[in-house]
Amino acid sequence: MPRWSTQTSGAGDLYTARQDTALDGKRLSVPFAEKSVQTFQIDGVSE
Repeated sequence: MPRWSTQTSGAGDLYTARQDTALDGKRLSVPFAEKSVQTFQIDGVSE
């Protein structure tokens, strides 16, 4: 699952692509830095 990371402190990542997201059933696990915003791309979702 792709995700993008942006540091909110004004330095560091700016919409940087990451590939370290892990799914285990309904559980999402991902390491990320404090003071950051994470955007996750979830494909194949239906109503």
